[in-house]
Amino acid sequence: MSQMLLRRVRGMTRAELSWRARAAVRNGADRMAVHLGTHRWNREDIADALASGVADEPLRAAIAARQWDAVHDGLARRLRQRASCFTLDPASITRLRDGVLSRWPEAATQATARGDAILAGRYDLLGYRDLTCASPEGAIRWHFDPVHRRLAPLRFWSDVPYLDPAIGDHKVIWELNRHQHWLRLGRALWLTGDVRYARRIVDELDGWLGANPPLVGINWSSSLELGLRAISWTWGLHFLLGIADSASGIRSPWLVDMFVALDRHLTHIEEHLSVYFSPNTHLTGEALGLFYLGTLLPEFKDAARWRQKGQTIR
Repeated sequence: MSQMLLRRVRGMTRAELSWRARAAVRNGADRMAVHLGTHRWNREDIADALASGVADEPLRAAIAARQWDAVHDGLARRLRQRASCFTLDPASITRLRDGVLSRWPEAATQATARGDAILAGRYDLLGYRDLTCASPEGAIRWHFDPVHRRLAPLRFWSDVPYLDPAIGDHKVIWELNRHQHWLRLGRALWLTGDVRYARRIVDELDGWLGANPPLVGINWSSSLELGLRAISWTWGLHFLLGIADSASGIRSPWLVDMFVALDRHLTHIEEHLSVYFSPNTHLTGEALGLFYLGTLLPEFKDAARWRQKGQTIR
């Protein structure tokens, strides 16, 4: 093993050696921070995540006073009022719903059936049907493989042995954590107006953040997964913006939490691009995540850099 490692090191370019050395130093510092408990979700980080022209005086005052509902309302109002370049424009929900239902009258019924399955805790993952991922208390187990009944450990992300079958099939775990099923929930929300689907998205976001502190666990172990999850969250964000908060009954400042988490996701992707590990599909997905967020959410301070990096990655 040592001889193989030595040959591998000798085959590295100076650029790769430099990249791996910087990554090792950064991971060492992050591992210590996780051990000391200093890495946690902090809503105050929204101040550093937003671009300079986004936070007006009332929004800055609300952040300083930790009035998170007011911060949520101000940011949501800005997103709803500005022109959207996303496939889902929250301002077009009525026109889009009417157009879909006039052409496909059965669409709402089909969307309801798929959305209700998720409300009941049943997920389709990688060809497996009606998987249950909840604990006996009803909370989703985000580190659990429901096929092989295994649980991945809560360790610093690079210390999780995700290829070890003893902790389950990492692909099954990751598939749930990509949150691509939010598209089913969002479709049911927009086509039916049933706010249960909106509350499910927000509940899953809250639960995921509680179970996945920054840099802890299997769901931080692959930058590709972070990129795909960030894309799903962008869809979820636009679905939720199409429904007035007063109508949904949601009082969680979910938009603040999502912005803080998205900023952390994209920072992690930037720092751990798969340049020297599976630089084809993985790097492509990571670049897509950077470009996606950088293009669709210019409210982030680093959006322009993310977009440019996503465009230039080879």
